[in-house]
This record gives sequence, structure tokens and C-alpha cells, in this order.
Amino acid sequence: MSNQLVGRDRELQLLSDCYQLACEGDSQFVFIQGDIGWGKSALIEHFHEHCVRGAVIAKGSCLISREGGEPYFPFLELLSALSESRTDELDESVEDQMLNYGKVFAEVLWDNSSDLIGTLIPGSSNIINTVKKVEGYINCVNDKLNEVNAEVEELTAQIDTGQLQLQYKKVLEALAEKYPLVLTIDSIQWADKSSIDLLFYLSRKLKKSRILFIYCLNDGEMNHSEGGDSQLLKRAMNELHVEENHHWLNLKPSKASDRVKLLRTILAKDPNEFSEDFVSSLFKYTNGNPFFTLELLRHLKVQGDVTLRNGLWHNNSKLVWEKLPQNIEGIIGNKISQLPGELQDLLALSSVEGQVFSCSVIAKLRGVEERELAQLFVNKLIKTHSLIEEDQPQQIGDSDWIRRYKFMNGISQQYLYHNLPTTERMILHSQIAVAMEGIYQEFGIRLDGQLAYHYSKGGNEKKAAEYFHKSAKHAIRVGAYKKAIEDLQRSIQLLPHNPIGSEVDFACQVQIDLALATRITYGWGDEHTHETYKCCIQLAEKYNRQRAIIPIVFGVWGYHLVKNDIRRTYATAQHLLKLAIASEDKIAHAQALIAMANSCFWKGCISESQQYLEEFYGSFDPLLEFDAEERYGQSPFSISYMMSSLTYLHQGDFAEAAVFIEKTVTLLEQTGNPFTRSICLTTLTWAHWLMGNAEESEQYANQLDSMAKKYDIELYRIYGFIFKGYAFIEKGELTEAQRVISLSEEMSDRMEQKIMSSIRKLIEFEMYLKQQKYVGLFRESSDWISRCKACEECCYLSEFYRYQALGHFYAGDHQAAMVAYDQAIKIAQEKGQLLFERRATLDYLSLLERTGGCFDLQNILRRRLDHELVIKKICIVPEALESQEASLMDLL
Repeated sequence: MSNQLVGRDRELQLLSDCYQLACEGDSQFVFIQGDIGWGKSALIEHFHEHCVRGAVIAKGSCLISREGGEPYFPFLELLSALSESRTDELDESVEDQMLNYGKVFAEVLWDNSSDLIGTLIPGSSNIINTVKKVEGYINCVNDKLNEVNAEVEELTAQIDTGQLQLQYKKVLEALAEKYPLVLTIDSIQWADKSSIDLLFYLSRKLKKSRILFIYCLNDGEMNHSEGGDSQLLKRAMNELHVEENHHWLNLKPSKASDRVKLLRTILAKDPNEFSEDFVSSLFKYTNGNPFFTLELLRHLKVQGDVTLRNGLWHNNSKLVWEKLPQNIEGIIGNKISQLPGELQDLLALSSVEGQVFSCSVIAKLRGVEERELAQLFVNKLIKTHSLIEEDQPQQIGDSDWIRRYKFMNGISQQYLYHNLPTTERMILHSQIAVAMEGIYQEFGIRLDGQLAYHYSKGGNEKKAAEYFHKSAKHAIRVGAYKKAIEDLQRSIQLLPHNPIGSEVDFACQVQIDLALATRITYGWGDEHTHETYKCCIQLAEKYNRQRAIIPIVFGVWGYHLVKNDIRRTYATAQHLLKLAIASEDKIAHAQALIAMANSCFWKGCISESQQYLEEFYGSFDPLLEFDAEERYGQSPFSISYMMSSLTYLHQGDFAEAAVFIEKTVTLLEQTGNPFTRSICLTTLTWAHWLMGNAEESEQYANQLDSMAKKYDIELYRIYGFIFKGYAFIEKGELTEAQRVISLSEEMSDRMEQKIMSSIRKLIEFEMYLKQQKYVGLFRESSDWISRCKACEECCYLSEFYRYQALGHFYAGDHQAAMVAYDQAIKIAQEKGQLLFERRATLDYLSLLERTGGCFDLQNILRRRLDHELVIKKICIVPEALESQEASLMDLL
């Protein structure tokens, strides 16, 4: 029967219309959906061949991976295809323009995304080789690769996902200025989270470019894919439905009558005299699926049940349907069974590597020359039997290529795979893993996830655990934290129950990395994190691994901190510092000093906190920053800058605080680590809250919320909501303020994160003042004073006394207000918090002047305030204080 495209006139017209709009500079996105066999590939190929003229065509695909895909794989493959576009894909009228395409591509890539070279784009990739071939680029590319390799020996450098997305967009836009682009990504149901994020970003940001994006997905695999994140993809697609330049084609008709019509159209393409009973039965077995229909017809032809007579196809009137296979696997099984035994064995072996398989690996396992095997693939399995097709070849080294092929459909691959005996499958998985390791790793090509999968299926649990761990470390670097958790959990499942020797150290490291990824994702105080650290402690103590205990103790310190148990927090930090000193580990010592500074800050010991920070700056080698970030998940400077900014602000020294705020901004701009960036944004929104800069605080709070949401770092969404509440209060939007403050409280309760609760309550007290809830103010402030004393969190104790005084004053109890102000001023003096002392003193003066209080006391307060400002030479931003004082006078 004919393979010509039939019954797709409407779909082709939509694609053609979208292509025309794209050529006119209006970017278009088309999602083509349908189960396997509904003609997605045929539609795309027909569109490319008959409807596209004068454009660069590039294709990418998401590999089926039962363990989850490599981050950004389909978009990297798409970029590789773009780098290798040829003039024979274009209309002759623009062939002259394409003679220098390689140079244009190199210029575009280097000008718009050089930071991706050696990070997202491997140094051995086809893309790099394309750029190197262009005159003038080989040296600068090699220099860039050497720079990256100097920073990271084995694994990909950290990638700022936001910058990656922006640079990828710029590359496409720049290319589209030269040539219209038709870009296709197949099997997006298998896409990993990072690729889905990039898909969504491009769909929203690419508006006015000569680009037509086509995404194909298999509905049948959408709900059952073990790799990829189908739920995330569904949410992204739902949001994109409202975009005017997005279009949706579902190739499977929803009505049975339409599917019957499609089947009849397929049959009518070739002259026939099929009976109505035959057509009805054919529909019963195929449900109108074009692929299944054609495959079944071919099968019937081979069996002699469908024959050609006088130029017309006829069905055998005695055909017995019950004897035919009941599902498509049976059809494929029958087709494969008619192949020579050598080809059956070859396909079965290939199916173990996956839907996409490499000629080099299969040739090595078969012990034959790769060229000989490639000829067999092309002549027999592609041209004669149409069971496989060529896939994008992969270049390794300077001149070596790996030929790759893929099954025409996943059903064929799965049929072959599941019909192998279990023991044989295990042996083949193990052999494939060894072959892939030898072929690819020589050239530094990353296949951690695939090697982990094959070693796991091959029964080599030790090697599988190691590769899952490597895959997880890479995922952490690119901000794919949940993918890292999945890989680390798989690694742990493969660890021996009673490890010995080096196995113990590896087991401890995997547990520690799992704790790191878990706390970044779920927060220090979440049950997942707590349980993970408990497992770490048990393992380290069981096997007496002191070095492994240090990062675990750091995790326990963080757990007590977010629980607001400052007494235990401080004690744990002290213990951590002793362990670090004893170990002579510089990174551990630096982290312990920061933990001590942080603990002292929350205790309200501001000067002591600064002493530990000064010791950190004096002893820590900045060259160790990357290693420290590897071990603890964030740059140590992100926390130290935070603590320095806050301690100086508490002391009223805005000038010194500004120095560290500026350093925080610089770190934010330079780092690609999402967790470090979240900490920096928290610092900036917190600092501006203390300085009374509502607009700046809101700006950074919005960025913090966006970043935390993007990377699933829920802990920092809490902080973003807290400071958003402050900004809404300052704008007088009290309803919205209450909403976001309540959200932060709900998330804090759910995640059991309490450390920022005092700040949230202080911000809420500002709202009480505007709502005139004075009785509630002094009652709740009294409760929080008791809480702070009980847990020894005295950092904002002075402020709680000040709000208690304000509540008493407006409730009419001036004497109680004076007592509370005295306490606020006394505590602020003891803690060295001149900022809070000044606030309380100004409030107290205003109260005395309005109530006709003691004139001598007023003078004493004024002299003391002036004395502190002069003697301590406090540098305070005048505008911020004037705004603060005016606000206080309005309240009083």
C-alpha cells in the first residue's frame, strides 16, 4: 500500500500559514499531538519537502530515558543540527547566501552565547567543531574551553539558567535575521524539567522573529513516561494555550466517525475493492491509526490475505480475523520473525541500547567492522524492511564520527527488548555499558544517566550507583535539584547494605549530597531534609567517618536554626567549629565561622557576630570558593555578605553596610548558582527593609519569588512573600499585604520554617498600626517577647518592646508605654543595635512631647541620642532616617 500522506490537508494548511507568518517576522509555535502511528513524522516530512522554501530546517529529539533525560538535551541537539545545515536543504535561489553559512553560524554563536561553550555545549560537540572550522575562531574557542576546564576538571561548569535561556534565545533571533528557521523537536513528552523550562521561556519570549517552532509529542506516552516531567509539561502547555501565536494539532480525531473517515481516505489512496465487512474489521483492529492500518495491510499482503488483481487490491473473502494478532506488538512480531536470524539478533541487541542506538557500540559488541555494520543497517533494515532510520551522527574528537540510528517506532524497540530472556538482557546491558564507557569517555562526552541505566539493568550496582551520583552532581550544577534528588535516591538504593572500605566513604558522600539537594529544594526544616540528615548521621557514626560528620553537623545546625531553637543552634555551631579546627579543613572552618556569625546574630550578639565574620574574611582563601560551593550548595560569601550587611545596619553604620550590599549585588550578577542567587536576593530585600526602602525591597522580593519558584526552592519563596507584604503595607494595599503575609505563614507552617517569623510579625505589626488594632498589637507583641526570650532569639527583641510600647500608648496606657520604651532602649544599647535604639528613642521623645512628659527626661534622651551619633561617628543615610522619622511622627 502507498506511504503517501493522506487526509492531512487541514493540518498542512495550518503549518503553511504559520510558516508564512513566521517568514514575515511573527514567530509561530505549533504543537502536534498524537499517539504513535498517527503520522506526526510523516506530516512534518511532507511539510518540509513540499511547503518550505528558502529556510534553514533543523530537528531535535528527546531521547526515551527510563531514568530521566539529560538537562537541555533536545535543545542542544537542535543547536547541533543548526550548526550543520547544508545548502541542499534550501531553495536554489538562496544557495549563494548559504555558502558562508558556517561563518554566519560561528559569528552568531560566539557573539550571543560564548558563555555556553564548554558548559552547556561540550567541547567535543559538532557545534564546537563547526565554529573551529571558521577562520579566526579556533584559538578563541580553545582558550574558552581551557578556561572552563581549569575551573572544573570533570563535570560541566555551573550554568546560570536564566542567562542560558537568554543566550539561546539570542542565538535563534540572530540566525533568524539571516535566514528563516523551521525548528522541530520530537517526543517532547520525554523532556526533562530544564528543557521544559527553556521551551516555555522561548514560547513566551520569541515574539518578532522569523522562526517557526514545531513540537511533537506522543499522547500515549505523556501519562506513562518514567523519564521527563509530564505534569510540568502539561502545565506549561495549558498556560501557552492563551498565546495568539501558539497552535495545536491533535492528529488523532476525537470522534470515531472521523477516524473511520481517515481510514477510508488511507485505503482510497490505492485503488481497491475492499468489502465493507473488511473495512469495518480493519477499523476494529486499528481504530483508524494510520501506522497500524498500513502495517496490518502489509502483513495481510505478505500472508496472501490481501492481493492485487487487475490493478485493484482485494481482500480474501475467507479471511479469519481471529487468527491475526490482537495488537500491534503481534503485527511487529510477525514482521520481525520473517527477517533472517542475523537481522533479528542485530535488532534485539540494538533494542537493549534504546530507541536510539549507535553503530559503534553495536559493532563493538558484534565484533565486526563499523562500516560493514552500517551498510547492513542501511541496505537491509532501512531500505528493505523500513524498521529503523538514520539519526543525527555524533562527532567525537577531531575527525571521528559515531553513526546513530533509531527504531521507526518505540513499539518495535519495546517488542524486541521484552522478548529477550531476562538473563540475556542483563548481560547485554552490562556489555553495552562497558562499550559506551570506552567509546565515549575517551573524548570526555557525558553519558552519566545512560551509563547508570545500563549498569543498573546489567546488575553492576556499584558502577550504576557511581554514575547516578555523577549525574546528580551535574544536575545540581545546572539547578535541576529535583532531578538530582531522583538520581541520588537511585544511587542509594543500589548501595550495599553493609559497605566496606571505600564503599563507606562513597555512601556517606551520596547521603550528604542528597541532604544538600533536599534542603535546597524543601528547606532545612522540612521532614524530607530532617530524615535525610538522620540517615547521614547514622551512617557516619556507624562507620566512624569523622570527615563526613562535619557537613552533617552543618546540616543539623541549619535544622535548629530554621526551627528557631537558637540555644541549640549556637551550641551546634560551637561544636561544628571545634570539629573543623580539629580536621584542619579550611572549607569546613570557613563554614563553621559563618555558622557562628549567623548564630550570634540571631542571639542579638552583633559585635560577636562581626568578630567571627572578620576572622572568616581574614582566613578564607577565595580560590576555595568553588570547592566550598560544591560541598555546601552555595558560595560562603553569600552568607558572609548577608551577615555583614545586616550587622552593620543594626549598628546604624549604613556606609559600611553599603559596601557589603554592593558586594552582594556583584556576586548576584556573577554567580550561576541558583541557591547562591536566592541568598543574595534575600540579603538585598532584607537590607532595604531595614533601611526603609520599600520600593527597592519589593523589587528584590519579586526577583526572589520568581527565582525560588523557577527552581523549586520553596524556602526562599517564604522570604519573598514576607518582604512583599512590607512593600504592600507601605503602598497602603493592606488587603494584598495580608494575603502574601498569610501565604508566607502557611508555607512556613507546612515546611516548619520558623526563623524569619519574627520579621514577618514585625511587618504585620506595621499593618496593625494602620488598621488601628492597638490592643492586638500590645498583646501579640507581649507574646512574641516571651517567645524570643524562651528560644533566645534576641535579634529583634528591642523592636518587639517598641511595638509593645506603641500598642500601650494608643490603647491609652502611657505609663506601660514608657516602661516598654525603656526596655527597648536598654536592650538595643546592650546589643549594640544603634538603629533600633534610635527608633525607640525617637518614639519615646514623641510620646513625652505629646503627653507633656518630664522635660528633664526629654533633654536626657536628646543628649544621649546626639552623643551616640557624635561619639560613635555613625554613618546614617539622611534620606532614610528622615523618612523613618516622618513616618514615626505621623503615627504618634
